[in-house]
Amino acid sequence: MKDSARRICCAFLLLGLALAMSVGVIGAMASGEEAAYVWVRLLLHTDPEVDELRLFSSDGLPMQTLQVQNGVALTQLLPPGEYYAVTERGCTEFSLDEAAAVHILGGCGWSDGEQLFLTAEAMGTVRVERQVTATLADTWAEYTLTDGAKTLRRTVRCGSKGEALECVFSAVPCGVYRLEENGVFCCTVTVTDDDPELSVALP
Repeated sequence: MKDSARRICCAFLLLGLALAMSVGVIGAMASGEEAAYVWVRLLLHTDPEVDELRLFSSDGLPMQTLQVQNGVALTQLLPPGEYYAVTERGCTEFSLDEAAAVHILGGCGWSDGEQLFLTAEAMGTVRVERQVTATLADTWAEYTLTDGAKTLRRTVRCGSKGEALECVFSAVPCGVYRLEENGVFCCTVTVTDDDPELSVALP
């Protein structure tokens, strides 16, 4: 009986040791894994009169030729990287990051983060960020971009005090603008084709 008990105890000890070793190996493998990147099919919008859209790599190598239908084209799967979208109307440089978000790098067009919009003139995106103050808590905030000739307005619902607030202006023509919050001047914002995506952090 004693020998039998010893054998059972030894078996449990060996099993526990084996499990501990396997967990250690799995943990080491998990910690050494490379990050998984998302490949996406990107939706591109352009002039309805455009029939064909071509994609090139950042090195200028042709990658895909897309047929445009009613101003819309859908790419094949794309990994993160930088690309050129070319039509008869012009060329737009853009990137896909590791989270599959789309960013304009240059040329004519803008992005809402998920889709790419090709335009005849250079445009940009202005993202306004701040923490909700006690004054703004549980109210509406109106943000305005104006250059004197044109005015862009966005209204955002504010949450509780201390929560993050974001207001996004898309398809903003290049130029110099006054940014106002509820009619109060905040700062001057400059959108250029060299710097088409701007983030403004308000105090």
